[in-house]
Amino acid sequence: MHMDKTILFGNGINAMAGGWSWDDILKRMANQDQLPDIKSNTLKYEYIVLQMQEKHIVPWVFNGRPFMAGGKFLGRSVSTENHIVKGGLCRELKNQPISPYYAELAKLNAMYYITTNYETLLNEEFEKLGFTRTIPANDKYRLFARDTLTRGTQNVSFWNIHGNWNAPETIMLGIKDYWDYTAEINEHLNEGETENGKSWINLFLNTDVHIVGFGLANEETDLWYILNYRKRMIRQKNCNIKNHIFYYVIDKYANNNKNELLRALDVEVEIIPTQKSDEETNRTLFEVLREKIGMRQI
Repeated sequence: MHMDKTILFGNGINAMAGGWSWDDILKRMANQDQLPDIKSNTLKYEYIVLQMQEKHIVPWVFNGRPFMAGGKFLGRSVSTENHIVKGGLCRELKNQPISPYYAELAKLNAMYYITTNYETLLNEEFEKLGFTRTIPANDKYRLFARDTLTRGTQNVSFWNIHGNWNAPETIMLGIKDYWDYTAEINEHLNEGETENGKSWINLFLNTDVHIVGFGLANEETDLWYILNYRKRMIRQKNCNIKNHIFYYVIDKYANNNKNELLRALDVEVEIIPTQKSDEETNRTLFEVLREKIGMRQI
């Protein structure tokens, strides 16, 4: 049975090329060289943001200078979290070097791409290949905000499932963000909508999913919830879920306990041997991906 292919990728695609780790990103956000040794990135984010004032005044500008009256700045009150923290993060990320592995992802024969990253760099790789945008991601509702590009008979769709750097208010970072999102996912699944292309959630039930460059940390509650839901559905006798989910992890980063949990959730764990250099290891990873997914006709 032919299945469409989906690639889910995370910040590992940037880190593989020497980009910022999540710890680096959080330090930049906090403007600190060191942060407490908090294992959860969502809790580390809460530690940073909840020490800040809730609202921030953005002064009006008159003749190039902030407008003041009575010794006070006059302007508009904005959410510190959305406008200052998340907005600042988005601006910072645009200064990050572009990973060459985005071009490698574009060469793979996948129809759908899901990312927990906030950037749209992979979309731009497809535009370099002659694809044009036919459905822009103008819907800020993350479950359905896809970006679709077309070249001839080929269509590819992209979901920034944790927010888009062009819309800082959509960025997911804290515990409340994740819990609210997981509740939305639960509601969507209970509605029984299964058509591919409407929401990225359905791709986990109807397409072969290849997860690469993604640590799948414990705080990724939205994705763990979907994997758990899928497994529970498979256990039912009348279930018609026939897709495969593959998780690729480099040997030196492999966590045996996590791998066992993934296998219990019917995820096929592909361990990539560690080579003499990171570059050789990454090359091996993409050789495996090309074998599993195939190459796109350009």
